[in-house]
Amino acid sequence: MPLSNERGTPQWVATSREGVERYFRDLERVMAKYQVIDDAERKEAALIYMPIDVAKRWESLPSFADVSKS
Repeated sequence: MPLSNERGTPQWVATSREGVERYFRDLERVMAKYQVIDDAERKEAALIYMPIDVAKRWESLPSFADVSKS
């Protein structure tokens, strides 16, 4: 997966629903390109391009730690 500061990576724009939807569409494309298929890896990959405060909130959710809840 590309680093968060590389060009062309998904951008987290939480100011609108469409911005969040675009983030996840773009993230799906990146994960497909890099063949990220394991659910635990996909959850971790989703955090790479988010602001740190948002990523920390997601990590604190019980469903994040439980791989069966994807």
